[in-house]
Amino acid sequence: MSCRWLKMLIFQKQIESLLEEKIGLCVKSVGHERIRHVVSQRMASCGITDQSAYFEYLSGSEQEWEELVESVVIPETWFFRNQNSFLFLVQYLMTEWQPRNPDHLLRILSIPCATGEEAYSVAMTLTDAGFPLERLHLDGADISARSLRKAAQGIYSRESFREKENIRQISAAVRQKIRWIRGNLLDPEFLINEMPYHIIFCRNLMIYLSDSARRQAVSAIQRLLFSEGLLFVGHAELPLFSLPGMTRITQPGVFAFRKESGVAEKSKPLEKAEKRIRPFLPAVVSSVPTPEITVKLPSPTFIKQKPGEVREENLLEQAEKFADQGYLDKAAELYKKHLSDHPTDAQAHFMMGLMMLAMKDDIAAENWFNKAIYLDPKHREALHHLALIREKHGDSVGANHLRQRAVRSAKCKMQSAK
Repeated sequence: MSCRWLKMLIFQKQIESLLEEKIGLCVKSVGHERIRHVVSQRMASCGITDQSAYFEYLSGSEQEWEELVESVVIPETWFFRNQNSFLFLVQYLMTEWQPRNPDHLLRILSIPCATGEEAYSVAMTLTDAGFPLERLHLDGADISARSLRKAAQGIYSRESFREKENIRQISAAVRQKIRWIRGNLLDPEFLINEMPYHIIFCRNLMIYLSDSARRQAVSAIQRLLFSEGLLFVGHAELPLFSLPGMTRITQPGVFAFRKESGVAEKSKPLEKAEKRIRPFLPAVVSSVPTPEITVKLPSPTFIKQKPGEVREENLLEQAEKFADQGYLDKAAELYKKHLSDHPTDAQAHFMMGLMMLAMKDDIAAENWFNKAIYLDPKHREALHHLALIREKHGDSVGANHLRQRAVRSAKCKMQSAK
């Protein structure tokens, strides 16, 4: 190996170590090639050709560090992502939380909020359900200043809705209900002076973090959540939060936990609520109508997690139960057994892909997602997950093509439903 290549490898390792140390990034989650590409772009933008000079500049420039992080982080989100979670949220608030807390402020946190679609989805869902907005305190937090600026403007293209054609803008009434906060969940001082939250959305963050960063993030979220509060996570993150003191919610299609009672915490009455953090100030923009959402939900069910417990149900239900409890190997065995008898089941192929992602096997996950798409070319979730894998490994063209297919799939589904 030449001295030049050795220096390049050392430089790459220095950058990757810095990203893991400061923001907890798991390099494998985004790919070495993507980081190498981003660093090359940043060096070109700075007019620096020497790698040692760039690393020295990066170490001493907060602005350049922020630019690097902005370029590495992938804000993948859209409105009403996993709609079942929002529908469940409404029923929980209307049937359980509000009757027990008639005079209190409801505190909700979206982290990482990225460009704001999730936080706005929460606000619009509660508005349509008739929840009094004067009793809502909604925070959106993210490490990216660029994403927060876009969130504050509230202007979105069809990609953010996955099924809309024109550019849309969030109404002023909804925009004004959200406080945008820049911060890092891994910072021990993050929201340290704030009261806990009754609801936290933290979905698909953990898959990008290193093991040590995950432990820090889980601890921080538990600190920020009220006793009996709800935590919404991504499907692949369910095993990480199957912990003592966290009860899994078994509503179909809802990936969430409830923090068990036992800690003496109380929410503040509305008139005493305080804001101790200076938020990002939203830009002054015009008002337009917001999307509508229909709320019709079954009753929620809460159970205590019992590892290894499986009832006599059909094969797919058993597989899903094992996956939810974190026994991914057992779940995979059952899905494979099912596929041996039903090889054209696209959803089973998709579930195998999700489990491979959770086990950090991108190659196997890509293979399973490709099979799902081959069997069902309009499988929107498989298209989106495969796009993320392609993006992570530096294939932005392929990722964009898959996202376009997903958008067309959503449009076809919407038209067929009319």
